[in-house]
Order: sequence, then structure tokens, then C-alpha cells
Amino acid sequence: MGCCQAERGYLVVWTEKELHIEEIVFDSELWSEMCASSKQIFVSAVLPELVGKFFSKVATKYNRPPLTPVDSNITADSENRPVVKKLNS
Repeated sequence: MGCCQAERGYLVVWTEKELHIEEIVFDSELWSEMCASSKQIFVSAVLPELVGKFFSKVATKYNRPPLTPVDSNITADSENRPVVKKLNS
């Protein structure tokens, strides 16, 4: 409503059993508050992601944490490749 500069809008819900129409009046104070919050989210989260993929950077062997083995007979060599230890029989 704020983007369209509309003073009011209508929410209409229709089912086969009934019809409900609700009039929604524009609240300029709420609109100002929402715009300020949206700007803060855009500047702190969306913009860094758009510019530099700050949050969703694809992991490579240079920027990912080292692998940690979950099985006791598997370790990693100096280049972080898995090495399976032979079990003693």
C-alpha cells in the first residue's frame, strides 16, 4: 500500500461456503517503521551477499575448515585427503 500510495485496500477470502471482505487502512507510522527495519536488514545482510557472497561463499580447499574424521580407522594426510588405517586382526 505504501509503494502504491494507496489509502486503503481490501482482503477478500472466498470459499464455496462463505465470502469475507476486510477493509485494510494504510498506517503511515507502521510503514515508516517497516521501511527503517527493511533498510537495516538490506544494508547488514542482503547488500554484503549481493556484492561479495559474504554468507554463501562456495567452499573450496582454501577456505573450508579441515575435515575431521568420524570413524576411528580413518585419518587425514597433510593435504586433508582421507587415509584408511588397516585394522589389526
